[in-house]
Amino acid sequence: MGTIKQNIRIFTEEEIEIITNSYSTPIGKGGFGEVYKGILDGDNDLVAVKRYIRKDLRKEFMEEVSIHSQMSHKNVVKFIGKSSSTRRKDLRELFDAAIADDSNMKILKEMKKLASECLTLDIRTRPQMNNVAKRLRMLKKDLKSPPQSILATHTVWHKQDKQGSNSFKKSLSFFKGNASNDSQILLELGNNVRIFTIEEIGEVTQNYSNLLGSGTSASVFKGTLEDNTQVAVRKLRHKDSKEAFINRGVILSQIVHKNIIKLLGCCLEAETLVFVYEYVAKGSLFEILGSQKDFPLELRLRIAIKIAEALEFLHSPKTGIIGHGRVAASNILVDGNFVPKLADFSVACKLIKKSETTGGDNVIGASLLEKALCDNPSCYGSVLMNMESDVYNFGGVLLVLISWEKNIDLNDLIVKFTKAYEKDRSGKAVFDKSIVDEKDINILEEIGRLALKCMILKADEMPKRPTMKEVAEHLRMLRRSWKERRTKAATQVIEAAPVASAQPRLPNLMRHLYGYRRISIDDPVHV
Repeated sequence: MGTIKQNIRIFTEEEIEIITNSYSTPIGKGGFGEVYKGILDGDNDLVAVKRYIRKDLRKEFMEEVSIHSQMSHKNVVKFIGKSSSTRRKDLRELFDAAIADDSNMKILKEMKKLASECLTLDIRTRPQMNNVAKRLRMLKKDLKSPPQSILATHTVWHKQDKQGSNSFKKSLSFFKGNASNDSQILLELGNNVRIFTIEEIGEVTQNYSNLLGSGTSASVFKGTLEDNTQVAVRKLRHKDSKEAFINRGVILSQIVHKNIIKLLGCCLEAETLVFVYEYVAKGSLFEILGSQKDFPLELRLRIAIKIAEALEFLHSPKTGIIGHGRVAASNILVDGNFVPKLADFSVACKLIKKSETTGGDNVIGASLLEKALCDNPSCYGSVLMNMESDVYNFGGVLLVLISWEKNIDLNDLIVKFTKAYEKDRSGKAVFDKSIVDEKDINILEEIGRLALKCMILKADEMPKRPTMKEVAEHLRMLRRSWKERRTKAATQVIEAAPVASAQPRLPNLMRHLYGYRRISIDDPVHV
């Protein structure tokens, strides 16, 4: 900050009151100050008196005084002097009278301070939005708490703002060499989701008092946020699962889809590794199939289509090509409106970073896939394996949706359906009796055949296995035909469109993305 010229006059507060006639003639007003007309001394010289209305802008005020006092030009407003003290309204007058009572004043003052920090002209000192949200949540909580708690917590706010980014990077230092080679993705986790403290997680879960379920690597608790939103809190149990655990959150934080579980936040402090997800009320599809009394075929088909579309989305350039790897009825959650949500991304893997795609549609061409194969063949192979696994396991989900044997092993279920179609050319013996109706037999047969095509394992028949894009399209076609047949009360057999060609396919991700069937020197891949 520069120095103030010595010939600048210093006015007292009383003198300013006289010059402006108690601020009786306003000239203008802005976000930082008010300007009043004044008369200087007995010479009747007209002056403009600028009064800063925000005490927190003292630094900016002094900077303006320093710079303006050193200017002397006929076309620049002449700076005459400044007051030795600050021309300020009672803070209570600035607040809405309806809420400015004694019990709320400390809260209002802290909100005013926070607003001032957000409006500071020095962008380097402005708080980050996640800290702004956190501080507002703390103030909301303190509305019902002793007033001193506000001041006690406020003392560490500035420190948290300055150190928040570094501490988050430090908390992720373990994972940089294990869960992902892309540190930028790890940093984006903090930008896309809310960062909870250990204390906040304890409050959300009421000290982990409501256990929803427990697995080998993590436990899931029910929790409630400040706005009464119910959440599922997944806490890591064993340190040796850190890599898979953080991988789950990093990938899921990049995905937005109505049929994929939403990640809301995380806590990565010390030894506490927690992810906070949206709460899905009805539990898993597997549990519902075993307990739901009224679960009509139309609802089951809708769930199958939505999950197929979610997997199609994951396998697409829009996400950078993600293989889920753990598709199962137990990992499909259903909310109160029977909207399915694909969950459990612990073994999911992603091939292409968003920054590497081109065009508005996130186009991924053959050259980019070849580059990914050359640069990271292990990741390429893992993604492709997961995508093939997704198709296979989704076939198992279809069999579970239409069968009546809920507790049978999936491999045994495949054998039963395979034998039924080989012997009777029908899966009727294995269909769930609660949804078997003569007018619906045709669509059940087609779903059963589609499921078995998804689960082809013989190497010479693998080209017949469909991609998730083809599966989703086929299921939508079956539903349209089924509805039309039921509406028209017709008796014709549903004509199933071919799911896949028997022609050789490109043995890599291109067939999943674009459905290419053949490749040779004379038949190049075009995107």
